[in-house]
Amino acid sequence: MIRNSDLRRAAMAAAAILPWFVASAAEPPAPVKVEGAVKATVQVVAVDQSKREVTVKDPKSGETVTLEVSPDVRNFAQVKVGDNLNVVYYVALGAEFKKPGTGVQGIQQNAASTTAPAGAKPAGMVGQQVKATVKINSVDAANNMVSFTGPKGVKRTVAVKDPKAREFVKQLKPGDDVELTYTEALAISVEEAPPAK
Repeated sequence: MIRNSDLRRAAMAAAAILPWFVASAAEPPAPVKVEGAVKATVQVVAVDQSKREVTVKDPKSGETVTLEVSPDVRNFAQVKVGDNLNVVYYVALGAEFKKPGTGVQGIQQNAASTTAPAGAKPAGMVGQQVKATVKINSVDAANNMVSFTGPKGVKRTVAVKDPKAREFVKQLKPGDDVELTYTEALAISVEEAPPAK
């Protein structure tokens, strides 16, 4: 037979330790985003309008490269020797913990592009964003490795290099769902050569 005093003691003990359990319950990791951009400016050293080719030179290394220009590029006829070609390449990877079944289903992909208006110097941007939810298979925090299965059933193991991402990965466990968002964009613009002095 259970006495009231035993029930009271059990209730008091539970009340004393319950907040400790609640406080120590693992919170899902906060979302993380790793991003970077590479910028370069090269100088136009030759233009072949008939072949739609432009040759550019890296002012730091002196290296030249000839590029074929797509017919989609407007105003190519305005590019002249001495013009500067500015290039920016941006990439980002975001990761966010998701409760099972709440992340993106399958793979979502969005793309966008812009071009310069007619009559302006050639310029444009192209970018894409891909979202997918992966299931964590294992986490090797000591070696900064994480294994996961993607939406098409492909298993991958990757090394995690960014310190913010390493902290995120350390909080994951097998069976967790993580929504990944990969974004990349390329922007190119042409600036007229400065006037000769």
